[in-house]
Amino acid sequence: MRLNKIIVGASAFAMAAALSAGVGSADASADKVEGSVSDKISIDYKNQTLKLAELDDTKISVAFPTVKDKKVGADKNLCTYDVDSKKVDVDLSTLNVTKDNYIKVWGNKNKVPVIVKIPAATQLGKGTVKDNKITVVDKAKAEVKVALDYAIGNGEFNPQAADTGDKATAIDVANYTQLGATVRVRTSASEELTNVKLLELTAQEYAVGKSTTEKVSVYEATGTFAGKEAKVKVPKMANAPKIKVDWTKGTVTLPKGAEYRVNTIGDSAALGDGFNPGDKLVLTAVGTSVDVNKGTVLDFEKGGDIDVRTAKTDKKPASKYLSFVYGAKATYYVDGNSPAAPSPDGKKVDDSVYDAVSSSVKDKDSDGKEVVAISYARTKGAGKTATSGAITISNKDANGDYQYLLLSGDSITAPTADAKGVKTIKAKAGDVTLKLKNKNAQKLYVRKAAVTKGNSLAWATDWVEVMSLTKTDMVPSFTKTAK
Repeated sequence: MRLNKIIVGASAFAMAAALSAGVGSADASADKVEGSVSDKISIDYKNQTLKLAELDDTKISVAFPTVKDKKVGADKNLCTYDVDSKKVDVDLSTLNVTKDNYIKVWGNKNKVPVIVKIPAATQLGKGTVKDNKITVVDKAKAEVKVALDYAIGNGEFNPQAADTGDKATAIDVANYTQLGATVRVRTSASEELTNVKLLELTAQEYAVGKSTTEKVSVYEATGTFAGKEAKVKVPKMANAPKIKVDWTKGTVTLPKGAEYRVNTIGDSAALGDGFNPGDKLVLTAVGTSVDVNKGTVLDFEKGGDIDVRTAKTDKKPASKYLSFVYGAKATYYVDGNSPAAPSPDGKKVDDSVYDAVSSSVKDKDSDGKEVVAISYARTKGAGKTATSGAITISNKDANGDYQYLLLSGDSITAPTADAKGVKTIKAKAGDVTLKLKNKNAQKLYVRKAAVTKGNSLAWATDWVEVMSLTKTDMVPSFTKTAK
């Protein structure tokens, strides 16, 4: 009666034949269990299929018995297959991969039942993302070191081989950190267990029910199906930090905790986690900001490219990076005409030579057109030393603003980029006249203003000294071809 529970659907003759063939006499030294289909069985773990080939049976029966403590209980889900072209494929996709599974197989000619045990796949626990890599632990919280499969979203699974050392298997997810992703992870299925490999296993003897005499042969396979999926969330990278660009001062200020690298325009070197290239990496001190124009970071002569991101910490990965690409600073020069110097014999020079002195500031890279015209005239004093004069500045550049700064004093130094008192002449604004008094020596500086809006952002140019005026008689001196 116990055998009847095992070989469900078999005829009385089949049961008798099984007994007479010695169901309980599995020979550990034999290549196969005599009177069974043991030498016909292969297991395709990846496709969860049990295959039988080169059969001389015309029908195959398959059942899924309950097994506990090496005791085989009642069959479940008995299935019968007609043999087509000497082969049968048995779908095992409904089996629970998180538990041991037992598949019993026999034929209408090879009537001795054989059971194949497929061990439970490793059950995955929590996954961790660190340094752009995923590692997982099993249910016992031990690091998983076997091969894994991973898929992004609803995509196909990709294999991830186990480390050859004793490290946890790591899945590289650097490509999915920009927007974040959900990664499905599972233990990989084993390679197919062929009939030859199956027979290399020793057939184990399991008891039938509570009997101590009736036995059945069980092949305990070492391979497993692919494991049950676990989902690991790859967090979205934080947005790149904001930088402060002062187009007038020529500075780029980074926030605290940021780091940057200086690139050559067109540099296609991979970033990597180290944000290479190495010696061009500068990490700002935590809690401070840094002006990257200190030193020689910005290349105003050629333009350049700076990548900026928030540095990683013990708790957070590095952010996305901002690519700041900037152009070269334009260069302007003075094309002036200085009047004749006073006569060495001490005679007074005709005042008329100072009435129409002119200068221009030109774009060095243009076709040579005049963009700013500057003229000067003294107020005549009827034989007396001039006490006043006037400078007229005309912006002839229809697309750009210009700025000027008139300094006075006995000792005048060149103004800084962020000097106070700067005046702007807008494009097409007409002439600006500066009235002068003969109180101190004076110098006039001009530059093109920074462009801070629109798509053609540009640095303010360096100051150009256009002319200097003496204190005594307001004689102008123009710096010829001075950049």
